[in-house]
Amino acid sequence: MGRIEKEEVKKRTELLRALIRASKAYSSDELLSPSMKLAVNRGITIYDALFLSLAIQLDTNLVMTDRRLHEGLSTFP
Repeated sequence: MGRIEKEEVKKRTELLRALIRASKAYSSDELLSPSMKLAVNRGITIYDALFLSLAIQLDTNLVMTDRRLHEGLSTFP
């Protein structure tokens, strides 16, 4: 693995800055109770349940590549 050229470093830095500016952080504190209920009721990890709870709160879709989780949530209202 070689060194990254100076111009490539600048390009990647700007891309990372743009990603950070476009990102929003959410506190898991307010999501913890509904996430725990989802985790227990659906048999999923709290980690997955936190993402699901956030999607519900934001009234948006949750995109995933975890086939088993997707199938487990396929009957989710």
